[in-house]
Amino acid sequence: MNKHTGVDLYEALGKVVEENTAFYKDDFEIDKRIIQRAAESDEPDEKRLLWLSRKSGTQCLNEREAFIRDTRDFNTWQFYAQQADDHFVAFMVEPYFIQGKAAIGNLYELDFREHAAEMAKKAVRVSEKEITFEDGFITRTPFNIGWGAVSNMVEEHGNIVKQVAVPQDPDKLHDVLAEQRQKRYAMKEAKRVEILLPLTFAEQNAYNAVKEAHPASLICFAQHGYYELYGDDAEKASAVLGTKLLSKELEGGGSVAVTGFRESAWLSGSHRLWKTGEDVLLFTNGEIEKDLKAADYIPVGLVIRIDNHPYQIDAVDFKADEVRLHAAAAGVNPQQLTEDIAYVRSYVEETPIPLTKAEIKAITGKTDGEKKREKPSVRNRLKAEQSAQRKTPSVNKSKGKDMEL
Repeated sequence: MNKHTGVDLYEALGKVVEENTAFYKDDFEIDKRIIQRAAESDEPDEKRLLWLSRKSGTQCLNEREAFIRDTRDFNTWQFYAQQADDHFVAFMVEPYFIQGKAAIGNLYELDFREHAAEMAKKAVRVSEKEITFEDGFITRTPFNIGWGAVSNMVEEHGNIVKQVAVPQDPDKLHDVLAEQRQKRYAMKEAKRVEILLPLTFAEQNAYNAVKEAHPASLICFAQHGYYELYGDDAEKASAVLGTKLLSKELEGGGSVAVTGFRESAWLSGSHRLWKTGEDVLLFTNGEIEKDLKAADYIPVGLVIRIDNHPYQIDAVDFKADEVRLHAAAAGVNPQQLTEDIAYVRSYVEETPIPLTKAEIKAITGKTDGEKKREKPSVRNRLKAEQSAQRKTPSVNKSKGKDMEL
């Protein structure tokens, strides 16, 4: 069994439906709405689904509910496992987010009958059900209570928006679901066949417009689950990211150099480019998601405090990995200081702490009525850690595979 991470769930499961489901293929439209709700939910238990394709239709169920006996989800999964004359394809589905007409997330292959047998053995007993109404009112009732018993609550609190089963032993259910997650995460990644779809006329126009408006920025253009960079941007990014430089066809003829990183890895990908001194812009579905300016990485003129003394940043040399600073307090020898970028960046990332009254007066000639806090020094700690790292034998680490292109 393999896992497929960062895929378009609608596309991947839709292919299974075309190949394995002969009748009632419209069931998949219902599944897509369930997947969309899961992707948009902030509740972890709502984002883990079980999906099944059979000859006559599909099913999409909640994993948590399926591991509680007597729920609809448990009974449905077990019912189909008893059918001997059908061919099943099953996945655990983990939606992340909706992007345009795609749902991005992970798929974990399941041996359906084996999984159903394990579920029958490990599912916990049900105690009650918890009902949530439109106005936010929540109540618990016996699990098999009928509609009539809650109809008066509907009149008072609005329609029912959510129902979940409450297990007799919540800790046991937690352990069962945690075991399922660990088994999934240990699966091997399925081999990918990456296909670079041509850049359409509309996409070319959109990219050209944003590049013309931001000519100095590395434009990361969202395409089918990736942020792609083209032309000269691609060449710069490929060297920084360690990704392949490929060729992407253009609608109407021609091609362009391309590289990139997964949308799910946008934070690490964009920051690796940003910290080299480049402006980096993330563009998704016609909108600017992030606009990172090189000048903001380590702002020239910013006053930081080292060993409880203020220093002002004078210049940043990304190629030389150097930041030049000088002592900012009046009456203090204007000491010049040169530090590496990572060291100074650690101060920039911290929440600014106001300077003391004496420092404000020394720098600006003005006082501040508010009480100021001393900023604890981390210089000695960082220097000690760097010294310890130089004395510690290096360990070879495997390179991460969050970059596919």
